Amino acid sequence: MSDYRLKRLAATGIFAAISIVILFAIPKFPLFLPFLEYDFADVPIILLTILYGPVHGLIVTAIVCIIQGFTLSAGSGVMGILMHFIATGTYVAAFGLLTRKLKSPGGYIFSAFIGVLAWTAIMIPFNILITPLFMKVPREAIYGILLPSIIPFNLVKSAGNSAIALILFFTLDRVTKRALTRERDKFLKPKADKKQD
Repeated sequence: MSDYRLKRLAATGIFAAISIVILFAIPKFPLFLPFLEYDFADVPIILLTILYGPVHGLIVTAIVCIIQGFTLSAGSGVMGILMHFIATGTYVAAFGLLTRKLKSPGGYIFSAFIGVLAWTAIMIPFNILITPLFMKVPREAIYGILLPSIIPFNLVKSAGNSAIALILFFTLDRVTKRALTRERDKFLKPKADKKQD
């Protein structure tokens, strides 16, 4: 296995661990309805997707969904795992595929916007189909909460985590570039001084 593949594998494990720590360490809070809980575990997944693409993002999404589904969200079981994977996975796929081509601040923001729309849109039919099964309510009850609660929740959660991830990425990218520039200048300055002598 090449060093590059080892680095990607290590990064995937590290970002998965960060997401899981966030799940357990940072309290989730309900938004719009008690069963709609906001958490920040998708932030590392989005960052990993920027760095290594949608495949690695989807792998970490699956790991986090399974661990959350059998621990913190055990009440929702397999259906909760499925819903979480569909939501985050759709975002990661759309965002990751677009950012492969659009590697600029504007491109990342546009890709995140499309990812938010994709997440929100895909969860409309899946909430109608799956939510009544584990909540044991008639499907008509879900129709009544789609517009005032479920759609806004998905918009807020996906957009909020996107914003946090992009702010972190842009900040770290800027800091890293400055550090590399300083190191380069330190390396080049002695050579320039020797030429002047």
